[in-house]
Amino acid sequence: MMLLAHGAVGCGAFAPSFRIEPPGFVQGVESFTSLHLCTNIEPSDLEDSGDAKLERALEEAFALFPLAHGAVVANEDPTTLMGADIHRIVTAKSKRFAKPVIAASQLTSAPGSAAAIAVKTAGKYCTISRSNAHAVAIPFQREASGMVWFVAKLLREIGLDPVLEFTGASASDLACIAGCKLVIGFTPEIGVPLDYMPWSSAQHISRWFGMPLVWTCFNSPSATDASLRAIAAQFGRRIQRRTEAVIAANRERIDALLAHYRPRFENRLMVHFQDEPETSLECYRLLGFRIGNRKGWPGKTGVWRTPRMVFDPRDPSDKALRAYVADAKPDFILCDRRDVFEARKFGQATMIFSPFFDQYGNTAWGYDGFACLAAELDRAVGAPWRKLVRPPWPVESG
Repeated sequence: MMLLAHGAVGCGAFAPSFRIEPPGFVQGVESFTSLHLCTNIEPSDLEDSGDAKLERALEEAFALFPLAHGAVVANEDPTTLMGADIHRIVTAKSKRFAKPVIAASQLTSAPGSAAAIAVKTAGKYCTISRSNAHAVAIPFQREASGMVWFVAKLLREIGLDPVLEFTGASASDLACIAGCKLVIGFTPEIGVPLDYMPWSSAQHISRWFGMPLVWTCFNSPSATDASLRAIAAQFGRRIQRRTEAVIAANRERIDALLAHYRPRFENRLMVHFQDEPETSLECYRLLGFRIGNRKGWPGKTGVWRTPRMVFDPRDPSDKALRAYVADAKPDFILCDRRDVFEARKFGQATMIFSPFFDQYGNTAWGYDGFACLAAELDRAVGAPWRKLVRPPWPVESG
């Protein structure tokens, strides 16, 4: 499905960074998530509320990308307030091209809006399948779309049929949720109690449909192993045997990745200022990073060093952060969500914005996520231009 932003350029420019871009698909041919199509509404287009421009844009989009299965028209302000006849246009274009054209009320990041589009599309164009003995429900929200794609891929490999719930990445067959045999929830650690996060979507679905709930964590290779085994334990020996085969095959893949990337990261310093669980740090340990936190960092000789100024993440001080960075000279900073911008201001390598990385938990899920993380770290930390460019602001010396 193509996404066409109906409005001024800029309002929806953030959206591509949160759309899933599955690896191995040719953009513009097999997938359209990296494209940002926009009608670019200007004052001269307001006489007919932008209707003519929307019609031309849909015609051009289907002419340029004939392999697309359909389009979603995301209406930005102020088109929703100008009396635009968007429903008539999308209905007519849907009939003309014999493909679904869905209108969203506005371009937002709210999971509810994404779910509404998925429900509408599923109800019209998706075939409702019957109960499946190997179907598992995966509830999640927009921020996790790419990571859950990795998890769903693994579940298919072990012989299960994942049903994605509340996703803005595809029109999931939500009607199948009642036929699932298991609901999967995501946590930052292994071994949480069953009553963990009682307000979560996974808990609600478990209660509504009376299906068992399994909490999982895919933050690292070992956590992925344990989670796949916990899921497989809910099914028969056939699924369990396939699970062990998938784990064994990916263990060889992880070993090959470590043989390639660990020499590049050995003894480099990564620091984090929030209390990250060990499952989130395992990937960096496997790659050979020294790991520091707000209380200090290990030097290259292994001696623990402490910062000259206390850094409190609950009340962060720019001066304390700069002093820490000047003393420790980290190669990579693991930031908490929007703090990434502060680190980038003074030239530090940080996690990229991508649907394959969790900005809330600073993690990449599953074996595929570990491979993506290693490659992105290599590009960020090992970029030769970092040694050639000096920041245009005063740098505090240690």
